Amino acid sequence: MTGIGIKLSEFLQAFSDRGIGNNRVMVHSLSTLLMYSDLQTVFRFLHVFTGRIQSVNGLGLFSIDSTSHDEQAMNTLKQLFDGVITLSEDDEPQIRLA
Repeated sequence: MTGIGIKLSEFLQAFSDRGIGNNRVMVHSLSTLLMYSDLQTVFRFLHVFTGRIQSVNGLGLFSIDSTSHDEQAMNTLKQLFDGVITLSEDDEPQIRLA
């Protein structure tokens, strides 16, 4: 995860140096990070990661398979984000803003 964070910072800095704004970052999927690391480590990583995106007025989109994680993990991670879009095969998408 450290390598991902370093590369993100390098990319965002390079874009900023060239005057490129309105950056968008998509992470697919947080479930993969949670397979290889514990919740606390992923939370700390995402706290820094999302802060870096926010510092350049970027937009971060993060996906997660909520059925693969317990409610505590989901509630912990939700604290880091401004909103949640819930998708279901049977229903319309639901949007919740913080």
